[in-house]
Amino acid sequence: MHRYIFLVTISAIITMQACNETGIIAVKGPVDYVDPMIGTGFHGHTYPGAVVPFGRVQLSPDTRLEGWDASSGYHYSDSTIYGFSHTHLSGTGIGDMGDILFLPFTGDIPSEPVATFSHDNETARPGYYSVLLKPWDINCELSATLRTGWHRYSYPEGSNSSLMIDLGHVLQTTWGHRLEESYINIIDDKTIEGYRLTTGWAACDPVYFRAEFARPFEIIQLEADGKSVPGSRAEGRDVRAWLSFGELSSPLEIKVSVSAVDEQGARVNMQEVSDLESFDRVAGKAWELWSETLASIEIESSDESVLTNFYTAMYHAHLSPMIFSDADGRYVGMDRQIHYETNTRAYTVFSLWDTFRAWYPLMTIIDPSKSREWIYSLYDGYKEGGLLPKWPLTGNYTGTMVGYPALSLLADGMTKGLADSIPEKLLEAAVVSVSWQPDWHDKHKGSRAENVMPEHIMYKELTGIVPVDACVGSVSWGLEMAYYDWCLIQMAKYLGDEQLADEWHDRSLYYRNYYDPSTGFMRARTSDGNWFEGFNPNYSDHEAGEYIEGNFYLPTPEGIIGNEDCGQMSAWYILSALGFYQIAPGNPVYDIGRPVVDGARIRQGDGWFSIKVHNNSRRNKYVERTVLNGQELKGLQFRHEEIKAGGTLEFFMASEPGKLP
Repeated sequence: MHRYIFLVTISAIITMQACNETGIIAVKGPVDYVDPMIGTGFHGHTYPGAVVPFGRVQLSPDTRLEGWDASSGYHYSDSTIYGFSHTHLSGTGIGDMGDILFLPFTGDIPSEPVATFSHDNETARPGYYSVLLKPWDINCELSATLRTGWHRYSYPEGSNSSLMIDLGHVLQTTWGHRLEESYINIIDDKTIEGYRLTTGWAACDPVYFRAEFARPFEIIQLEADGKSVPGSRAEGRDVRAWLSFGELSSPLEIKVSVSAVDEQGARVNMQEVSDLESFDRVAGKAWELWSETLASIEIESSDESVLTNFYTAMYHAHLSPMIFSDADGRYVGMDRQIHYETNTRAYTVFSLWDTFRAWYPLMTIIDPSKSREWIYSLYDGYKEGGLLPKWPLTGNYTGTMVGYPALSLLADGMTKGLADSIPEKLLEAAVVSVSWQPDWHDKHKGSRAENVMPEHIMYKELTGIVPVDACVGSVSWGLEMAYYDWCLIQMAKYLGDEQLADEWHDRSLYYRNYYDPSTGFMRARTSDGNWFEGFNPNYSDHEAGEYIEGNFYLPTPEGIIGNEDCGQMSAWYILSALGFYQIAPGNPVYDIGRPVVDGARIRQGDGWFSIKVHNNSRRNKYVERTVLNGQELKGLQFRHEEIKAGGTLEFFMASEPGKLP
């Protein structure tokens, strides 16, 4: 029996029932197959908490503070919880965020404010998370809207219901993430506002918050830097508030909004939930949003693990980038100044070096509107900061990874018709961002931002190579810059600027300078042009050590072997499972692969692009031939516009490889 995913109305999306000869069967929707626990083990670095698509708030438990596997704040192997913080990164190899920690407890202030938990008493689904905290037996439920986090705590009957708010909580201090300053301001017995500023991967990361409580509280104690503070306000580098709600006969609900702009931004963001009176309505709305989002692709498979892997991948692919502008349109730009939205909403957490490869091509297929928004948001970053962003994080140039990968998104979006109103401006931004800018380099020298305009670009322009005795990662930079320069050429050709395309033609071929025919490998060169003698093709070095990574996907916490990378590895799976992949973003052509699904429909406006896989099985693992809209493909490629136009792509599978027509 095949399991089908059907597009259904939101009112019926949670559970549908249909009669057959055996009685009543439940028909699942895409959202029912999502397991947020996938990727929380091994080195996947995902989190299980509550979030809506591309939401600013990711309300999730923090179980680990230090080390690589603390990047998201949660690791499946842990049994302790420090509390629930409101911002998290998904699948990254560096940790940050973890802002504004809440920990409910009972009785007196604990000497060590940390809880324990069991996965037997833990639930995670899209937009909702719950766990039973020991030793206090508090059932904690979390949900979220675009800019707010919602808590519901069920304390034991007759207990003194209490809460710690910890602004000194920081993830990965051993990796340089530290708190600079913070304050808590008690507005009244149901309202708290506050702020904290951290520095780390993001050099300057202010977070303002507003918390509104459904029940009045009493202040047990305010702390600043380890000392008790009288009154209703505490300031310092390590600030905590201890609150008591007395004995409660029903669950305590709390809503918390955040802003990078100011206190007013947090107040404005709280207003977006004025029509949601309860936690249940918030969780229900989050479920509806995820149901709508994941219904953009319907798949058919006889394998339950394929359905779980696929829709969990779809879920992870919709966590980043996150909205960064407040509900009033204000946001912190790449120049660290406050701006108002113009052409688009502002976003942050663009893992560009990772996500240009599969995530953005996928999004151009299933969400072209947001794909347009994102390249416009990157262009706004260029206007503010002077260069296209590179791994922008909360208004900061982090300069993480290699090359200038924003070029890939711009070229792919433009050649797919998604840059309709500002293509010339995007080309201008591209030319500036790929060319050596010594003033920009000198201004940011010594900071992470320097890596957005490093000397690698200067050497490329002067000599055609990045010398290994002058620059770290010389071959990686050389090869990737050649691709990004090719992307610039595609943009120029799209706009009919053949002169500019010709000017950059040779630079796009600089990858040839690294090929050593005697070894058959790409190889580093020294400043004098000679081959680097220390070359070892059997050794891999990723930053500080050996780095071996394979790719497989299983419906378990350890099922993503390596960092999920803000949706990139999920998108890789989605496209591969559907049976096609875009090899070179910027060239709107897809290459045929081996589909995992037995069939699929991808929404395109008011219609669908359908995929049918005939004779699919583990034995029949080869593609014998492919047919697009009744015509056999004369190769292994088809174009993006053929997806947009709708129609049907058919795979005919066999136990032996087919021959190209």
